[in-house]
Amino acid sequence: MPVRTRRSKRRHGAGVGAWFDVFEGEFDFFGELEAAGVDLNRHGKPDLEVARTAWSELGVAFMEEFHARYPDGAHFIPWAVEQFGVPPQRKRRLRRR
Repeated sequence: MPVRTRRSKRRHGAGVGAWFDVFEGEFDFFGELEAAGVDLNRHGKPDLEVARTAWSELGVAFMEEFHARYPDGAHFIPWAVEQFGVPPQRKRRLRRR
């Protein structure tokens, strides 16, 4: 009989979709981050350190989605790139055989 996998009980934070508006233009226009449990100020902006942490984790995925939405290039530079720089590329580990 196959082993049944268990779902993680850990609550997963907001993903790239929820952070996209903030990374692109500094504000959470549709309230997706607030729905995911991220604290925002009255203008819809998250804390800068929270955004920096999210950028270090989700920046590469955001840039892939950003380039997919704007294949010919955008007429602007995303806010997160201006604020935090180009996201760090994750180094892939070589698997030993």
